[in-house]
Amino acid sequence: MNVICFENVNVKVFNKILLNNINFELEKGSLLNIIGNNGSGKTTLIKSLLKLISISKGDIFINNKSITKYNNKVLAKQMAYVPQFNDSKFLNNMTVFKYILTGRFSYINRFIGYKKDDFDKVNFIISKLKLESLKDRKISFLCGGEYQKVRLATALVQETDILLFDEIYNFLDVEHQFIILDIIKDILFNLKKTIISVTHNINDLLIKDSYVLALKNSEQIYFGKTNQFLEKNYTEKIFNIRYIKKFIPEINREILIPLDNK
Repeated sequence: MNVICFENVNVKVFNKILLNNINFELEKGSLLNIIGNNGSGKTTLIKSLLKLISISKGDIFINNKSITKYNNKVLAKQMAYVPQFNDSKFLNNMTVFKYILTGRFSYINRFIGYKKDDFDKVNFIISKLKLESLKDRKISFLCGGEYQKVRLATALVQETDILLFDEIYNFLDVEHQFIILDIIKDILFNLKKTIISVTHNINDLLIKDSYVLALKNSEQIYFGKTNQFLEKNYTEKIFNIRYIKKFIPEINREILIPLDNK
């Protein structure tokens, strides 16, 4: 079953084309990594899916229904979004627990506020991501890796079938990049969520059975299985760099490393 479909989508703002003729269908429970150079249209694509930016041509479907038919509250129950930029100072002054609780906002009862079920779901996600020791700490006192885990928790507690990540590895060291990568694998394989992730982390392309959408100059260069993308060396067309797989015993992982093209 296709959960997301882009049909001939164009985005044009002030006569500048930000996306040109984007077409793809994504099956439920899949991971799609969106890659491309800066300014290629990656974040614009995510924002068009969220109705944060209007499309000028084509249509986008979620569960075979045009996004134009969804109001914002219903859309928030379909997709959770983790943007690339930091939150406001108001949110940074919250405790971790209250911050994650904001993920239940679309379910809130306007007469009685949050219910016991909302608090129980927050505690469950805190336990799953091993954040118990941080729940009473203010967001502003977290390190980068802790903060990203909390943002992931906030998206998960929203209980959507679709998760959207925009540069989720921003400002993380290598150790925390692998921690977040392992959480994404757990979300994908155990929670069966559909994930669309804008990424510059080339090692995301090693996640089993994932898809890749490659953009260049606002146009779609490739959509399909990641293994075929790597085998056909599409990285050279996008980044002018060729990568090869190499197993690193010290971390017990296979990673992609760039080859010197000179």
